[in-house]
Amino acid sequence: MATIILKTAKPFLRPDGYETSKSIGPITLRGPAMVALAFGCGLQQMEIIGLRRRHWRPAGEDVVNIDLAGETIDGSLIKSRHRILPIAPYLRMMVETYLRAWPGYGPDEPLFRDNDGSPATVTSVMTQIRNPGRRCGSSLTLPAFSAAFAKSLFPAVVDPGLYEYLIGTAPPEGSRWTDAHPSLATLRTLFGSCLEIWKIDRSFWHEAAVRVHRNQNDEAVR
Repeated sequence: MATIILKTAKPFLRPDGYETSKSIGPITLRGPAMVALAFGCGLQQMEIIGLRRRHWRPAGEDVVNIDLAGETIDGSLIKSRHRILPIAPYLRMMVETYLRAWPGYGPDEPLFRDNDGSPATVTSVMTQIRNPGRRCGSSLTLPAFSAAFAKSLFPAVVDPGLYEYLIGTAPPEGSRWTDAHPSLATLRTLFGSCLEIWKIDRSFWHEAAVRVHRNQNDEAVR
């Protein structure tokens, strides 16, 4: 698992990095929101694509409720364990900005959609995530950001089974986190101390975007 510093992640957290000649407007907000979920909460690519609107901030609480039992993507069952994780202020901003551009969908509708309004697909997501990397010389992917989340937490988590809970794998037998959820206050403290995305301030939010040349190798998103 590789460490990803915030400076390296930055091109993937900005909408302008996803602009192409054919991909402009609301779809460019999807990439940053997805990367933020992987980098700030450790969600796996299939989990992110499988999220429904009801999973995001249920009852207005700043959490993502990863409850995907029985959900499928392209006919394949999503391998996921139920967990409830707090969200950083920057992560909330990224996803809420994206959702405001796609109004009118109900709680059972997919959280993320393709350019034509259809549910996001693995192919379209992988295609979109490549574009910032093409411009900055990086090959980072959503799984790489999920792995970076896991690596950032690993030295700090000493409670048996909690690390496995946080990354969505089975806690060891006898762990109290097999059938329970940790305190959100405890997780916020842990995430705030370990994860750079929890330390983003307003200077990062409002820094002027640097426009870069879009070349013919940039890939459009459906």
